[in-house]
Amino acid sequence: MYTKKQIRPTKYFDPEKWLNSIRVKELRCPKPKMSSSLNAIETSIQRENIRNDRVERLNGYIGRMYADRVVKATDGSRVLLVRPERWLEYEPLGLSEPGPDHLTINNPDFYNAIKRASVDSDYVTIQFNSETWELTLSSQGEQVSAEETMTCPQKHSPPDMEFSLNAKYLLNLLGSWPVTIHYESGRPNKPLLFEFRDYSVLIMPLKASECKAVAA
Repeated sequence: MYTKKQIRPTKYFDPEKWLNSIRVKELRCPKPKMSSSLNAIETSIQRENIRNDRVERLNGYIGRMYADRVVKATDGSRVLLVRPERWLEYEPLGLSEPGPDHLTINNPDFYNAIKRASVDSDYVTIQFNSETWELTLSSQGEQVSAEETMTCPQKHSPPDMEFSLNAKYLLNLLGSWPVTIHYESGRPNKPLLFEFRDYSVLIMPLKASECKAVAA
């Protein structure tokens, strides 16, 4: 205790010491949990497999390797891929490697555009024009057709692409940015790889006949 005659010394503020204490607190913070989008995709696949008569055969693909990622879940139309926790000898999935071309999208409005295009349709057709860097999303429903174009600048010059996908699958997987789409120009029926920071999703595109059936 200090008497009235004694003066309590003032504490010197050391900014460097204060910054170091903040850094220590940051290091003690728990690691971020797995992406909520990844969990949502896995849950969606599990729900789809409830009424899937091929679930036992599909479960045999879990744990296999594809493009330096490991299969975590699949329903036959989608394959959820994550980074391996440790380096082991994984059995290959048996599918051809992703296409040599890739397109990067770093615009969250891409999600909203898909949502608007899928109001009256279960599928969305995506086209990329390499000359104008324009990404066009279109759909043909029973009563309403939709088309929307957005600019998608690239650091390189990817070739043109066009493919149709189930709109529900696209909305389920989009949740973090950027997303890189691996494809092969001129082969619209080849599986597409959507690559994110924490996970990847391999999706089978719809054929033209399947799109017409969906629209009908």
